[in-house]
Amino acid sequence: MSQPTANNSEPPVDVNQMIYLYQVLENQQAALTEQLTLLNSQIQGVSTSLISMEGFKSVGDDHEIIVGLGINAYTYAKIVDPNRILVSVGKDILIEKSLEDSITSIKELKEKYLGIRERLGKNLQEVNSKIEEIRPIINQVSKQR
Repeated sequence: MSQPTANNSEPPVDVNQMIYLYQVLENQQAALTEQLTLLNSQIQGVSTSLISMEGFKSVGDDHEIIVGLGINAYTYAKIVDPNRILVSVGKDILIEKSLEDSITSIKELKEKYLGIRERLGKNLQEVNSKIEEIRPIINQVSKQR
């Protein structure tokens, strides 16, 4: 099988290898995009928790709030002690923390998520860049066929 060239000054291009690499990069692109979407959802949730906890600083015992019960379902509840917060530390594991400790933990978690998002964004940019490098070569080779 002959090896087409990208242009006269470059070495021969293995078309099958180039197509395979392109497909791998597209899969990586899709996976990174999905991870970023999920992570952005987590960041939004953490941000909402942080805003809610900050609001607890100004409420007293027996303050009435609305609590989400899942998607599109809410109920009224009274805060027994706004300084005692249950924080998830793993699957179905909650620990009690003070309001200030909870706020600190949530801020740290948000910063961690933001750092991960930044790294994922850089990885996605690198993959997109490689895809854009390969695409013209594949297009040129497919036109020659």
